[in-house]
Amino acid sequence: ERPEWTPDGKKVLFLTRQAGKAALWWRPADLSGPAEPVFNGDTTQALEGVFSPDGHVLVYKNSGQDIWLRRFDGDTAPKAVAITKANETEPRVSPDGRWVAFASNESGAMQVFVQAFPVPGARTQISTDGGTEPVWSRDGRQVYYRRGDQFVAVTFATTPAFKVTSSSVMFEGSYVSGAFAHASYDI
Repeated sequence: ERPEWTPDGKKVLFLTRQAGKAALWWRPADLSGPAEPVFNGDTTQALEGVFSPDGHVLVYKNSGQDIWLRRFDGDTAPKAVAITKANETEPRVSPDGRWVAFASNESGAMQVFVQAFPVPGARTQISTDGGTEPVWSRDGRQVYYRRGDQFVAVTFATTPAFKVTSSSVMFEGSYVSGAFAHASYDI
């Protein structure tokens, strides 16, 4: 479930569920090796994950409904990205690695937020009237998200702080969304 390519295109990350536990595994995309757990011996139940653009950091949602990160080198201890009493989900790191977009129901309905990354900072709500499945444009100048049957594009400024400058519906239609919280499309 929830496949993601590593930034270098050499491996595929995916979710497995075995004996009531969820874990993230990866496997060489050319099937030249076996599937392996991303973090051996880790007891954290990771329910979805994405990589930073440089491939050195895994950003993941844990079973506590929060978003964390772990580096593959140096200090590999988990670090908080977005932790509240609400459900944070569907993280996506910007192409420049400075921001993370995610969905949260802290306001009572799912909305899309952006905050600084990797060190958390103030978060900015970029969706209106609900939003899920954020995805960054390849150039990092827009964030897209789903709002029901609508696909919305948001442009923004980052100085002096992250601020939405425009938002528009790109198109609307009855498209199937993913069965689980994870972006079911790409740009």
